[in-house]
Amino acid sequence: MYNKLKRLFSESSVYTLGNILMRSFSIITMPVFTRCMSTQEYGVLSIVRTVRDLLAVIYEVGTPASSMRFYYDCKTHEERELLFSTLFFLTTSFGICVSLPLLILGAPLWEYFIEDIPFRPYGILTLITVLLAAIGILPRTLFRAEGKAKRFVMLNLAQMTLIVSLSLLFVMVYRMEALGPILGACIASAILYVVYLYYLYPYLRFRFSWTLMKKALLFGLPDSPVRLGNWALKMANQLILQRYVALAMVGVYAVGYAIGSILFELVINGIHWAVLPFYYQTATDENEEEAKKIFAYVTTYNFALILLLALATIMMGKELLFIFGSSRYITALPIVHIIALSSVLQFLFFIPSRSFYLMKKTVYLIPLLLITTTVNIVLCLFLIPHHGIIGAAWATMIAYGLRTVLAWFISQALYPINYQYTRMMKNVIAFGIVIFIWSRLPEISLFFRIIINFALMTLYPLSLFLMKFFEKEEMEHIKWQIYSLFKEFRFIYKNNC
Repeated sequence: MYNKLKRLFSESSVYTLGNILMRSFSIITMPVFTRCMSTQEYGVLSIVRTVRDLLAVIYEVGTPASSMRFYYDCKTHEERELLFSTLFFLTTSFGICVSLPLLILGAPLWEYFIEDIPFRPYGILTLITVLLAAIGILPRTLFRAEGKAKRFVMLNLAQMTLIVSLSLLFVMVYRMEALGPILGACIASAILYVVYLYYLYPYLRFRFSWTLMKKALLFGLPDSPVRLGNWALKMANQLILQRYVALAMVGVYAVGYAIGSILFELVINGIHWAVLPFYYQTATDENEEEAKKIFAYVTTYNFALILLLALATIMMGKELLFIFGSSRYITALPIVHIIALSSVLQFLFFIPSRSFYLMKKTVYLIPLLLITTTVNIVLCLFLIPHHGIIGAAWATMIAYGLRTVLAWFISQALYPINYQYTRMMKNVIAFGIVIFIWSRLPEISLFFRIIINFALMTLYPLSLFLMKFFEKEEMEHIKWQIYSLFKEFRFIYKNNC
């Protein structure tokens, strides 16, 4: 088991490091955008980006899930050629059929749902961007499935570097404000389309399977609610907020939301890129009992990491706001704290949802979307008029919590796993201890506050150690790994001397 976990840790580290580097480019842009744009323009950018995220999910027609899952059903290169050729022609033809009518007739629809933001040029640029970017998921699937984590990371880094460079050019030099990043993303997607085709070429042939297309859609389309649900929860809040508060407050909410989830997006997404193919491969290689034991073990440490990230976000929220948003956005601090807890519930959903993919029961994701989105919208309509942006944040947290709980019960019925609940509860207790102590600290200077926050962070693993969270076998394995690493360094040192 430890050999498999070592490989998972290695690939997760590469994906996480790459995700951090990739996201760091976008993190750089936040302080620039919040300072070079008015809060109203930043609100425009936030809404248009959220619409783009929605369209991206629609244009991909479930290929992120189906391409990965059916890759492991292919036994030969010819079968993989048929799979990826079918998915390529599916996404391309669907994207063109959807884009043409929207480009011609989409203005009234856009202006009905999105007030104060013109369809030309914002809507047109967004449609072109998602049309060209849709096939990008296919080469990324190949890299993940074939264990080419470094190539996956390099492609993402190249994409983000291009987008950020163009965005900064248009915002800082040409003073295009919100239009700058949107135009930059459109130009970058056109350039990267050629790169996607280059990596896909070995798998593309003039072949198409209607049967395979139907199977891919039946499996992949229900996966879209996972991403649509995240979009709906975020977009619904912003659209409803837009009707009750000033656009500037929508910008404040967007900054608080981004900072409250930033560490989770940096770390957990990178790990998720490695974990899902790990699940597929483990289920293929191991018997069911051993596979479930491994999944339970991975879940325990996944849970611990999620709570650690929540601690860091809550304790450093004020500092992160000053760094990335300036003093104009300090009112977003309560949003940061609530969204940090929401992110815990959001990313915990990944754990039970993996069983749906493994058992090819993604159809259960559809009712989860309908229930949680309905609850979120109802809560927004009730809370926002009375509590403003705070109400939107609470609605998000409740909706994410409901989705995770429902997914957990359904997944246990489909693929029951005996999770290590006692060890997971020790993480909750350690989290509560640190938050309780932190909340009782007096107001002090920024320098000493940062030092104390980092000191308190060490209390989390220390509390776990005192509660005997770490098993004897784990401690022995860790000691052996440290000893082996020490011997290797000593051998290298002697040879160099």
